[in-house]
Amino acid sequence: MTDLVFQSLPKPPAVANATAEAALVRAEADEYATRTRQQATRILEEAQQHANEIKEQSDKRERHGAFIDRILPRIAMIGAVTLTALGEYQLAHLTGFPGVVAAMLPTTLDTYVIAAIRKRRDVLLALLMAIAANALYHLAAKNLFGTDGHGHAAWWLVVGVASIAPTVVWRIHQISHPKPARATQPIVAEPAPETADEAVQQPVAQAPETVDEPVADAVAEPVADTVETAPETVAETPTDQRETAPVKRVAKPRKRARATRPNQPSQLMPLDAQLKVVEKIVEEWRGDDDPPLQDIADALGASKSTASRRLSEFKTKSA
Repeated sequence: MTDLVFQSLPKPPAVANATAEAALVRAEADEYATRTRQQATRILEEAQQHANEIKEQSDKRERHGAFIDRILPRIAMIGAVTLTALGEYQLAHLTGFPGVVAAMLPTTLDTYVIAAIRKRRDVLLALLMAIAANALYHLAAKNLFGTDGHGHAAWWLVVGVASIAPTVVWRIHQISHPKPARATQPIVAEPAPETADEAVQQPVAQAPETVDEPVADAVAEPVADTVETAPETVAETPTDQRETAPVKRVAKPRKRARATRPNQPSQLMPLDAQLKVVEKIVEEWRGDDDPPLQDIADALGASKSTASRRLSEFKTKSA
């Protein structure tokens, strides 16, 4: 209701003029924005059209260049074959072949040259035959080579020209039916038999040097058994087998990282319990010196080094 009453009130002339001017400015801005969008659209269309024209011209040049690249080698080939064919035809006619049959010499030889180039085989031989045929004709035409001085071909020239066709037939057969490649079987290396010395040394080489004390006692027994029984195995081997066994270099054992000894009591019992065991052994010992370390080690289930440390700790605690 308040808004309706406010709108129904008469507006001052300044406010009315400002509103009219604002509406006029807004209309001009909208018209300018419309013209700008239309102009931008027209420029974009013109740029797109110009780009299409450039692309069409570029494609046309590429097609023209590709056509030239295709046609030029063919023109060169046709010209070269025409020139060589004329000399070969005259050579065949000089050696006694009649007109139609003489035309078969350039047909045969030039076809062989083209086939060799396409197959990429016998290229050098084909070109040398074509060059030799043309060179012989031009020399013979001037009575410089291959003639008797009266324009008649020598016998060896006739034989050479006559052998061109069989040679071309043989080479065409070779380049058209190449020999199949032989299948190569992979060579698998057989594993070399192990010698008795390696069988003895392998368990000893792989045994760790220092491990935890409870594990060390468990590992020492099978290693010792293996070393003790190894000579018996070697002794049972027949003499002829030992002599014929292949000599093989014994690989040196790789250097192993030394295991770090944990700075803690044995895992079998706590430290206090170990000290009590040591105390009981010392009390039962009747001698003036310390009890044997082996007895303490057997009671603790550990090595002599551990027994020595526990005895020292007991003495320090009792002092």
